[in-house]
Amino acid sequence: MNPRNFTISINKSASLFDEVGLLLAVRCPTSLRVTSDFKKLSLDRTTQYKNLYLKAIETQDYNIILRDYSFFQFSLLNISDCSVRYAFYPNPLRGEQPSYILDCNQMFEEGRLDYEEYCQLISELKEHYGVPCIRYDFSPSCYKQRLHPAAHFHIGFYHDDRWSSSIFLTPMMFSLLICNMYYFHVVHKKNDIANNYSDELYKLIKKERGMCTQIQSDYFSDDDRSVIHFR
Repeated sequence: MNPRNFTISINKSASLFDEVGLLLAVRCPTSLRVTSDFKKLSLDRTTQYKNLYLKAIETQDYNIILRDYSFFQFSLLNISDCSVRYAFYPNPLRGEQPSYILDCNQMFEEGRLDYEEYCQLISELKEHYGVPCIRYDFSPSCYKQRLHPAAHFHIGFYHDDRWSSSIFLTPMMFSLLICNMYYFHVVHKKNDIANNYSDELYKLIKKERGMCTQIQSDYFSDDDRSVIHFR
């Protein structure tokens, strides 16, 4: 996937969430290059999810942020081998006192609170982990047969779980998967959208799936294919 198509796919994702009333803002409409502060924290295995989430909010390390303050990251890491990283970070505080959290978020965004004040105000709120962090990576240079799949999902915040995949996802396909899995109930509440929007969403998923290419055998062997994987 070249940079132009990558950007188009990100913007298609933003349009999707805007159409269903989930979009809050688009921070970066092109491939995201995360800050050194976020990257350092994300690589530290002692980091708690809540702290990583708040760091991303502070540094605005996201492409798309939703109205519930969950957000997406889409990075084209290497053009030559199409290495990518997509991530969905659900708001770990969204299950508790939503109006209070929204007020804090608004004051933080308007500059009436600095990051330390913001963190102090929400630090005592109970965390809610009903929806897991989801990440998709395609990294051919890291491929090791049966040990490290080139294309894989991380589900949750455990670093070493890699659920292998035989397809290369677009940013839009990743967004559709998240929308269908975790926001389907929101879509159905949209009265101004046709009642059969679930059918339209299915059609979008089916169409975008057709744009996702199969991983070459060099990076997805017959042995890899013989075990359970996303396809």
